[in-house]
Amino acid sequence: MIYARMIDEYIWLIKRFNQLKLNVKDERLKEYLDFYGFNFVDEKGKIKWELIRNFLPTELEKRIKDKYGKLSEKEIRLCCLLLFDVPLKNISIILPYKEKSIYTLLCRIKEKTGINDITEMYGEMILKLH
Repeated sequence: MIYARMIDEYIWLIKRFNQLKLNVKDERLKEYLDFYGFNFVDEKGKIKWELIRNFLPTELEKRIKDKYGKLSEKEIRLCCLLLFDVPLKNISIILPYKEKSIYTLLCRIKEKTGINDITEMYGEMILKLH
């Protein structure tokens, strides 16, 4: 739960910063902010995964990939976020999916892992990853 809260706060900060950046009138200051890495979103407007990864346990993605080798990179990222109860509205800010697409992705994950129930899937992943 603490991971979800930290990610939630981080998303809030990034949104606020981007709003402030949009209000900057000085073009040199905007260039400075971009040059020194104050750009937290990718070309699709989603928060960069590398920034979110810092809030997750070390090598979580690798452990999921080792356990469930058939999952794609995006499916693994979704699993990482779901394991820590990140709400769907925040997942759709981080990953390039709308909330409806996330449900489709969940069905694919369930098929590939062989786990039928979503709550069972989370429990299975948490137990097997420790």
